[in-house]
Amino acid sequence: MYEFIDLKQTIQYNYRRNTDIVFPVNSPEKNKYSLFYGFPLISVMGDIDFSNLTDSSEILNNNDISLSNGITGYLLLLCKTGKFNKLAEYKTLIDTKLSNISDVCIRNGLSGIGLAYILIYKQLKDETFLKTAIFIEKKIRELILIKNELNNNIAEGNLGLIDGLAGISYFYTSLYECTSNNKYLEISNTIISIIVSQRKKLFKGSLIPIKRDSNILSPYISHGAAGLIKVIIQYLKHSQEKSCYEDVLLSLLDGIDTKFVSNPSYFYGLSGIGDTFIDAYNYFKEGTYLEKAYEIFKSLQLFKVKFDGHYYYPGEDLMNLGLDFEKGLSGILYFYSKLQKTIDQKY
Repeated sequence: MYEFIDLKQTIQYNYRRNTDIVFPVNSPEKNKYSLFYGFPLISVMGDIDFSNLTDSSEILNNNDISLSNGITGYLLLLCKTGKFNKLAEYKTLIDTKLSNISDVCIRNGLSGIGLAYILIYKQLKDETFLKTAIFIEKKIRELILIKNELNNNIAEGNLGLIDGLAGISYFYTSLYECTSNNKYLEISNTIISIIVSQRKKLFKGSLIPIKRDSNILSPYISHGAAGLIKVIIQYLKHSQEKSCYEDVLLSLLDGIDTKFVSNPSYFYGLSGIGDTFIDAYNYFKEGTYLEKAYEIFKSLQLFKVKFDGHYYYPGEDLMNLGLDFEKGLSGILYFYSKLQKTIDQKY
């Protein structure tokens, strides 16, 4: 399976031809430093050194400090690619603006910033990042608890990984991994149980709605069952009671095993579901899930478009060809690379 090589070449071709390709036409955002939409992840997936393209003054003047579209996402990418010289400067700028943030989700809120700090702490063992993540947790707790009970209006009722409750749970379990403080794992469990209580049974398996008490069900990573599966798997790695959610997990995995998928994207489509099946394979050590991921890879070939000798995939709306991670080619390439690595390790 060498599809991922072709897709890397597509990214490299567009980079050489016109760097403006980092502004995906299927994106509402035009920030070239955006983690979800801009050139950092596109460059990483295409094996391109993006450091020469950076304009530090432009980044520092960005008022957005979010993970998805702001300074935090760029800070995380610098760290993951071994570029440490401006980490302290960017962190200081982010920290000065934390008090203004009331959003608690991963995309634009505190959970995303906290999660980035945890990932950086795990890599560098810099205690300042962990201390700030703990401070962020306290702020999140102030925003989501009313008299020690979870506020029903958290994230406007969204249940998903990127814009809702599931993402907050993911942050709490990640913080537990660094601190071994059971309080964080308990809060994560409480949030998961609330999401699971909204689950709807299907003729095969189950799914979750995109919002509390909604009838719109989703199998996807961003706002549906695939994202919750990732959160539950992360939680179960640390829980002493494996049986508490494993039946739910199996039911959700049946639910996302659907033949009807609207697009090939990572956050909102088929490649994200395939990635989730790889996670299930790694957790359960059950080959059936890896087979399902490979079947999704084969199905994705039906979406492939050849243009000027290079291969592309349409975005979430199937109307445009973008290279971004959230809706476009880079997210699909991430799934392909992960699948290839998993298959190589097995065989």
